[in-house]
Amino acid sequence: MDLSNIDFLLNNLVLIKSFYEFYSTHCFPNLMILSGPNKTLKKIFIFRLIKYHLCLNPNHFEPCNQCKSCILLDTNEHPDLIVFPEDTIKIGDAKEPEIYTIRWLQKEKLIFRPMVSPFRFVIFLSSELLENESEVALLKTLEEPKNNTKFVFFTTSLEFLRETVVSRGVVIPFSYFSYAQMKKILSNKEEDFIEILGGNIDNYQESYYELFKELQLKINLALQHPMELLNLEKWSINFSLNNKSVEENTFWELFCMVLLQKLKQKKLYILMDFIFDFLIKLRTDQHGIIPYLVSNLFFQLHYHLYFKS
Repeated sequence: MDLSNIDFLLNNLVLIKSFYEFYSTHCFPNLMILSGPNKTLKKIFIFRLIKYHLCLNPNHFEPCNQCKSCILLDTNEHPDLIVFPEDTIKIGDAKEPEIYTIRWLQKEKLIFRPMVSPFRFVIFLSSELLENESEVALLKTLEEPKNNTKFVFFTTSLEFLRETVVSRGVVIPFSYFSYAQMKKILSNKEEDFIEILGGNIDNYQESYYELFKELQLKINLALQHPMELLNLEKWSINFSLNNKSVEENTFWELFCMVLLQKLKQKKLYILMDFIFDFLIKLRTDQHGIIPYLVSNLFFQLHYHLYFKS
């Protein structure tokens, strides 16, 4: 989601706004744990807050967006922001630790002072992927924290972290947004679109909304005439393969959600089972399965809509 919308979002989400304002005016804790489902503003919240703390000339909750630190953050080149990938986090070799391992962090990063800003931030986007020995090794660092290094853990549940780790951090809970909150945030969007987002505000982008509108139009036509259904099949396959702005799985998930809405409105419940089956198999991420799933789905649509009767 575009970070330019953060002010509007913060003003409409009272709890998140309170946390943001508090930690903009108070010292950032040595360990902050963002707990809750993914895609619930966690990344937007923390990266905006970190930008404020790393900014060399902050002003009333706002980074200046002009200093060296802000520019480096905007280009993803800030040496004082270390973001571990969403992958298994190993302890690393004792003598020559690989990049993005705990020993690499301890031996090649934490022993030095921050290079640009007063603070360094270390983010674990999936802290539940810390291997057991990695978490134990990191715990020693958390027990004796340096004032110039701040840690941020992302987790879907506190159950994935040791109690000794949780006890050393400040936990900020996140959850999916209610339908009422989504309607307030996206007041100029149709209820069908808000329903498809399902409380997941991270999915909202204007291009995503435009694709939703285009799918609505094409699916409406496809449910009225067999030639339009054939045109929808050709267009969908071409779009999913050639449009690089939307991931293939993301496109087909949105396609299925819009199709489900239209089938429900027309009370064509018999076809909904085929779509659920499509989604279940799509999410297995089996290599090369999408062409088969798409072919089978459109066969069922053609058959039950226009040929069975």
